[in-house]
Amino acid sequence: MDTYKKAGDLIKKESSTPVTEYRKLSLLEKNWDKLVGTPLAERTAPVACSFTDEGMKVTINVEDRGLLQAIKFRTPVLIKVLRTYFSRQDITVEIKAGKIIKQSTAKAPLPAHLRRAPVLYSDEILKLETERLISENGLEEEIAESLAKLKLTSEKLKSRKK
Repeated sequence: MDTYKKAGDLIKKESSTPVTEYRKLSLLEKNWDKLVGTPLAERTAPVACSFTDEGMKVTINVEDRGLLQAIKFRTPVLIKVLRTYFSRQDITVEIKAGKIIKQSTAKAPLPAHLRRAPVLYSDEILKLETERLISENGLEEEIAESLAKLKLTSEKLKSRKK
């Protein structure tokens, strides 16, 4: 007689591998330079991952067609790195010329409670301070205005610290 299996066991067996592999692929994109080295990572990037009956296929784009052949010679090294990274042996690599999207190196913005509010001052105060600097020091208007902005900004910031 057939025995029934729990649906959860079937779902885990069917879906856990691709989800884990796609998660690893996103980490692969992030850590690409650490895995293949900076010189190669500057000119290549993993762009796609697909699963077939034969295994997993990773597509890597190369930014310059002139380098395409040279990087294709490194396919065995790339396959070895990817097999180690994904812990599976059924990986194939397709290397083609294509656009590379560089990962941003910008830092994430600070949370709102840690950001400083902008320094605001009125045009009247700026005009008065500019005129004072011109009359006292005989400065040109552009320089006097820049110095007035600097002075007003520093005074506002000092008053915040108290």
